[in-house]
Amino acid sequence: MTSVLNFEAMTEKLFTITIRVSDGKLTTSSTLVIQVLDVNEGLSFAQKEYIIMANESVAGTQLPSPGFVVTDIDTGDSVRYSQDCGANTGYLRMSASSGILTFAVDYNMDVAGKPDLITCIVTATDKGGLTATTTLSIKINEINDHIPTFKYSSYTFYAYNNAAIGFLLGNVSATDADTGTNGNFVLSSDQSSLSENYFGLSSTGQVTIQRSLYRISAGNELRFIIYATDAGYPSLQGATHVRVIVLEGPTTTVPTTTSKYKTFFNDERNIAWFALALIAGLIVVAVTVFICWRYIRDCPSNIDLLNNCTQEFRKLDCCKNIFRKCYDAEVRPESSPLKKGPEVRWRPSPSPVPPSPELSFQRTPPEPRSILDEGTTKSYSFWKKQWIGNV
Repeated sequence: MTSVLNFEAMTEKLFTITIRVSDGKLTTSSTLVIQVLDVNEGLSFAQKEYIIMANESVAGTQLPSPGFVVTDIDTGDSVRYSQDCGANTGYLRMSASSGILTFAVDYNMDVAGKPDLITCIVTATDKGGLTATTTLSIKINEINDHIPTFKYSSYTFYAYNNAAIGFLLGNVSATDADTGTNGNFVLSSDQSSLSENYFGLSSTGQVTIQRSLYRISAGNELRFIIYATDAGYPSLQGATHVRVIVLEGPTTTVPTTTSKYKTFFNDERNIAWFALALIAGLIVVAVTVFICWRYIRDCPSNIDLLNNCTQEFRKLDCCKNIFRKCYDAEVRPESSPLKKGPEVRWRPSPSPVPPSPELSFQRTPPEPRSILDEGTTKSYSFWKKQWIGNV
């Protein structure tokens, strides 16, 4: 043979050969028939790896075709496909004839445990049982597939027509089953059906009064719509209807350009603490008077009583400054050179009866009186003076 037999390339698969043999005298012949049979040869994928992308979806949704290209030189041979995706195999189903995948279950990326990348080993098997393998990577995208939903399809609130600006009517709440950016949403209101935007709406769903309702008669209903719009692309929007029933307020508030303020005693809150402060002040005054009375009561009538208590200086000073009835005394340390009698000068305290020429003083021999300062070793001497009557 001069070439390799290739069944698929050959046009003739059957050959007849006549063989003759001669010994010089006799000749004989025989026929040899050669038939070329087809042998199952191997197959292969054109690529080592294929990649497709798909969005999350419900069971039965077909994913994009991987476009498998399998080379099998056997003419008329057929190929069947199968996949092994490990722990994620149950999420997908592959067509044996085309290799196209479909979701075997509802594939929701918002549910924990669903991966966004699945890697599978795809096997192609021919009729003879020969196989070839390749890798298939499937990237699954999370999509904005949930509309923001309010807890209630409609809300009813009540408001007095004299309610203050900022008064909280109530709350609305919404949720979005998507995760990540697709699950974020903002609230807004459409009050185009009203003459004014009477109501405010916070990012957390608080509905408040932002314009006075005093012109709205009791019994009227104000209706508007609140929307929740998510941040996905394309964005989705949910809505709820709000009804505000206006009631007659307890008192009628008349708008005016002047303000009337309460005086201090018109405010009932001030009465209680003012009374307490007054009582406390009287107690302080009473205690002060009592303490002074004790000092006055204990004021000595004779300077000699100073020897009985080291604190009598205070009492003497109290009497002198308040009633001016006690004697003044000059105090000299015992070591003072003024201790001698003839050098000591006495002066009378102001008396209720002014001194007259008929009154004079007589100095008695110095009689030193000593007391000891509390907590010290210093002592002092006193010399007394006395009235001796008319001359």
